[in-house]
Amino acid sequence: AASSDIAACERSLGRALRGERARTLLGSIFDSGCTALKGSKEDPAPCARCRSCPSEGMWQHMRGYYNPQKRRVTLCADKRLDEKEVEDTLVHELVHAYD
Repeated sequence: AASSDIAACERSLGRALRGERARTLLGSIFDSGCTALKGSKEDPAPCARCRSCPSEGMWQHMRGYYNPQKRRVTLCADKRLDEKEVEDTLVHELVHAYD
């Protein structure tokens, strides 16, 4: 992804992290003592990021993923997700982290 795609994704991600759906899930995750994500309820930014994703095979249909080893959600910046897609993908991946 071009750096402009990553920057646009990061801006949308910042807004999504402050959204009600994400805040509710993050609150549940952090309040329960769950260690599935980096960061904290006060500063959830370390728990998610935007990066380039491969484009072959199963990757062509993926907008993001949760990596339990890194305790982080990654959104695929090269998919050029709009604000709603960023929020929907973030929330979807946070549910995986919560599981």
